Amino acid sequence: MRILRLINLALLILILLVVLYSRAFANDKYNFRQTKWGMSKEEVMKSESSEPDHIFSKGDTLAYHSEIFGEKVLILYKFSFNKLVWAKYILSKYLFEKGKIIEGLPIIDFGKFEDILKKKYGKPKDNGTKFKTKELRDKLRILIESGDGKESTELMDKSIREGKAWWYSAWESKDTLILLHLHGNKGRIIFEISYASLLLKRLTDEDLL
Repeated sequence: MRILRLINLALLILILLVVLYSRAFANDKYNFRQTKWGMSKEEVMKSESSEPDHIFSKGDTLAYHSEIFGEKVLILYKFSFNKLVWAKYILSKYLFEKGKIIEGLPIIDFGKFEDILKKKYGKPKDNGTKFKTKELRDKLRILIESGDGKESTELMDKSIREGKAWWYSAWESKDTLILLHLHGNKGRIIFEISYASLLLKRLTDEDLL
């Protein structure tokens, strides 16, 4: 119990330092939309013009619906000790998938948003495609090298949906990690653009990638 209290105390001190840092540089740009890391739930709610989505807003999470670059999105804000630690956009057309999504469209969308983020943050610090198995990676490489675009696109789309492959690009600003992430689960596409405080993201148990 004593160790747990010490850990909690250390986390609270870390949050206090980040809040003080943010206030000291109040003229800096916002970290995400009209918010800065360390803000409380109440402050974040005041920054949004609409009401939270009460289905997705649970516990330490606030959710809103909006639109960016012509795409409808679900916005998630994550808090720890009532301080904002990360936030993300999730493309609604994949989250609330209705009907069949054209094969290859998620990859096209990835390129579109990667270009948008490059214009703002420059060259990614890290990017690429990850595979669960070497066999899948080699099979896709052979298909691409053979010029079979249709079959390679179908296999990549299927692999992403099944969680066997994922695409990502990552940037870092002064105090924020930005991650563009295309992955999947149980046959569904998950397309996210995540923003996390470099100092506070360890306060949650969620791995952004």
